[in-house]
Amino acid sequence: MATAIVTALLAVVVFVLTQGFLKLVLEPLQEQRRLVGEVAAALTVYERAFTLRVQPSSGSGTEPMVFGSSREEAAEAAKALRDLSGRLQAGLWAVPLYDLFAFFRIVPTVSAVVVATDELHMWYSQLPNAVNEHQAQHIREARDTISKSLGIERRLQIFRSPGTPSDHP
Repeated sequence: MATAIVTALLAVVVFVLTQGFLKLVLEPLQEQRRLVGEVAAALTVYERAFTLRVQPSSGSGTEPMVFGSSREEAAEAAKALRDLSGRLQAGLWAVPLYDLFAFFRIVPTVSAVVVATDELHMWYSQLPNAVNEHQAQHIREARDTISKSLGIERRLQIFRSPGTPSDHP
């Protein structure tokens, strides 16, 4: 009888410990990694979510020409990127021992997340208004920096084989 009680209590203690580890450590880690995947998707989905303002050449009309996405599309992209930036940064506090997991490359480093959130901020802050070619280049550079800092570019290179038929003319 006493062995059954000890066994039952031991089972409850093990269950509580494993559930605590799952809820407090593994789920936040998984969410942070999922969030990096969402950022990777946003880099593709919102790649051209800006309006480019081009000054007319001399001899043309005086009004600048505008190309690209609509104001509504740009606003949607800005909202999504702002949300991703905030959630990505919040993950730094949600994951206990974040630096330890970053050391083992389970999640991006703190500095990489800070760089990515700064670049996301720069990107979404440019979207509400039409941008010139210089600002559009900054957006492209921000996308590249985000991809590199979060390891998205490196991961995509692993999945791309060097000899795919589309690479050869």
